[in-house]
Formats: sequence, structure tokens, C-alpha cells
Amino acid sequence: MKIRNILGAAVVASAAVAGTAGAAQASVPHYAAAHRPFVVIVNGNVDVTLAPLTAGQIVYHAGIAYEVVNVNGHAVVFTPRFAAPSGTVAQFST
Repeated sequence: MKIRNILGAAVVASAAVAGTAGAAQASVPHYAAAHRPFVVIVNGNVDVTLAPLTAGQIVYHAGIAYEVVNVNGHAVVFTPRFAAPSGTVAQFST
């Protein structure tokens, strides 16, 4: 049940981020690679996201580059490890 609540919160947070991303992407020059925002929710020792990530992909949060080490369903492992308290909702980008 707790995972269902977290995934529900991820859907709401993703929709909020997507709503603000449209205006930001509209001002990006056509030659610049647009970063796509997504949300990561910390569930104990598991980072959860609805974003379609792949192992080896580089993502960013607060100016720090993280490499996706493993993806198992919605659970994702980053290196360096994303250390945040359980329940933290963090915005990342590709």
C-alpha cells in the first residue's frame, strides 16, 4: 500500500513538473539539448521514479551528475548514492 501511495505522489509531482517544463523548454534555443525533468521519491533505501531511465544514463540533481547503475521496475540506483531522508521528493533532469 505504501508503494502505491508513493507512486500516486510521483504521478502528481510528475504532472506538476511537466506543467512547468513547457514554459522553460519554450525559451531554450533550438540548438541546445533540452533537459527533461522528472521526480525521484526516496522510499527508505529505495529511490523510486516513473521516468524511463536506463543503466549507464547520466542524470542531474542540484548541479550534481548521477549515473544510473541499475533500474528494476520503478526502483533505481544511482552513483554516487542519492542520500536523502525517506519521503523526500527530488526533481532530477536528464
